[in-house]
Amino acid sequence: MRVTNLRRAVGALMENQLKNTIRGIVSVTFCILASTGKAEEADIVIEIDSRVPSSILTASPFTHVISENDIESSGHLNLLELLSGSGVLTITNAESGTAQSGTPDLRGFGERAAENTRFLLNGRTLNNPTLEAPNITAIPLSSIQRIEILNSSAGVLYGNGAVGGVINVITKPAQNLGPESVTASSSIGSFGAGSASIEISQSVDDQSQITIVTNAETYDGYRDFEESTRSYGSISYSHSSGLSAWNMGFDQSRTDGYMSGKVIDSELRADRTTYREASVQDRRSTQQSLWLNYNRTLSDSIDLSVDLSRRLSNQEGSYINGGSTVDQLLTTNTLNAKIVGQTKMSTTPIDYVYGWDHVSSDFFTTSYKTREQIINSIYTRNQISLSDSLITTVGARYAESDESLLFTSPSTENSAYEIGIEKITKTGILSIRLDTNYRLATLDEKAAWPYTSDVDLSPQEGKSLELGWKSTSAQLGFFVAHNDNEIFFDPATFANTTVEKTRRSGVTGSLQFPLTPQAELKMRGALTNAKFGAGTYSGNTIPQVSRLTGSIEVVKHLGDLTKLHWNTRYQSAQYSQNDQANLNKKRNAYSTSNASFIRNFEFGDVRLSVVNVFDKKYDQNHFRASAGAGDLYRTVSNPRSVQLSISKQF
Repeated sequence: MRVTNLRRAVGALMENQLKNTIRGIVSVTFCILASTGKAEEADIVIEIDSRVPSSILTASPFTHVISENDIESSGHLNLLELLSGSGVLTITNAESGTAQSGTPDLRGFGERAAENTRFLLNGRTLNNPTLEAPNITAIPLSSIQRIEILNSSAGVLYGNGAVGGVINVITKPAQNLGPESVTASSSIGSFGAGSASIEISQSVDDQSQITIVTNAETYDGYRDFEESTRSYGSISYSHSSGLSAWNMGFDQSRTDGYMSGKVIDSELRADRTTYREASVQDRRSTQQSLWLNYNRTLSDSIDLSVDLSRRLSNQEGSYINGGSTVDQLLTTNTLNAKIVGQTKMSTTPIDYVYGWDHVSSDFFTTSYKTREQIINSIYTRNQISLSDSLITTVGARYAESDESLLFTSPSTENSAYEIGIEKITKTGILSIRLDTNYRLATLDEKAAWPYTSDVDLSPQEGKSLELGWKSTSAQLGFFVAHNDNEIFFDPATFANTTVEKTRRSGVTGSLQFPLTPQAELKMRGALTNAKFGAGTYSGNTIPQVSRLTGSIEVVKHLGDLTKLHWNTRYQSAQYSQNDQANLNKKRNAYSTSNASFIRNFEFGDVRLSVVNVFDKKYDQNHFRASAGAGDLYRTVSNPRSVQLSISKQF
């Protein structure tokens, strides 16, 4: 459809305005440091920045929380769309234009974002020892209480792969749903989109409760070969008695449908709905998890926590035009134990955490059979209160990894360290910290094509220096990060390799304040500079990394029962995947807006959401066929779409 001059003018105006707004975050932040935050946020308790329960008001300046109220007001349709709208990250490696596939990228890691970001569900690791990204898209938004985003290196707290940051999705506990409650919701939307979900909470006795969550989604797709169905189910049992509490549960997610893949640029210019037969896969993905969590108070100042889980991930599929197939099974067992407490050295209070993390994985494929990995690590982190307003943090982690590959059985030792100082003032918290981190090559990164040998890839090692400020309404952070032996796929040699040095630096900021008694404004943004520091591509920008990202959100209350939400996000241009040489122009700078109308009726809550309000045409992903010189392939975005949803709590 031809875009009108008016629409072009409006879109350009909003895009320029958003750019200027994000660039002004730094100056604006310091102008409103004394503003007052919302009372509800003071009650949020998080663990992501310390692995110790603490108030959001005392959390790291690099911690961002998307609250339950934020989720309900946003009008976003799925978890990836919600994360992309946060303004502090981008979504890479998308295989469709719906934001239902892809990987959140913190601090600019592009194609390898999933391997440099830790993903957690209720504190349990979802990362795989393979290039398969964690499956987070099937989790229904209605079951999520909050999302914690740590836009910071966290090598001591989380170990392998916590290089760019950590994302922790927290689902609603049974007590939040009520002793006996049922919540049902359904939706219909453009391109055959539809969903239905049920959440059930039932008390067994005064100390025990059962929670069941189910969700099913269907989608016909804007593009050819984009149809899919998704399902998610979870059952959990919680019990508390005296000084101890435990919960156990099982969940399963399944996705059936097509991976439409990327299409050559000239073909998409003629028809944005087209597909490339050679890239289309009929794919089935199933993930099952069984977990047990136990907590016990050992004394007035010491608590013990143990998490045990087993996760099975199965991928099956084949190309519709024949050729190779996909058939792989990944089994991952984790055991995490930690002791949290407080002691004194003379009269100086010390808050501490001591922990042990164990991860064992078996990866089977029809291509190169079974590969195994076992990682054991111990860590400690101590916060020493030198005064009422001055706190220093010291921590360390030591890890051992043993692998069984096709022909070799390598072992590695890795370590991470952290030291930091926080100054608490009347208006906020000032923090400075130095952190080291590491990332092990995945089991399939170590498989050399055509899978007749192993690849010896040294562990990636990094260090970061971070400075941050946080008040009740504003955050501002600066970082410089250097990585040695960063693991990449080199299209010139068609092999995984390491780059001797990479360099990243940037700024993150956020602020929120009331526009009127009925309206609130939230702004978030990130400026990232990611470069190769040595080797063939020294000085070049890392592909799939946007220099500037940001979002503006406005929530308007129209009385007690009606709410309007607007979100505009911006992503600057980036080099295409495989263009490490920076041979071609950057692509895909865009801004897009979503809007939602929420009304509470007696029969239920009604939500009308419009995605891509101005019908912007942009790419979800793009890559060059070979070493930056080949044809350009693109994954296009969806046009404007509408969804109507209804939910009711009984």
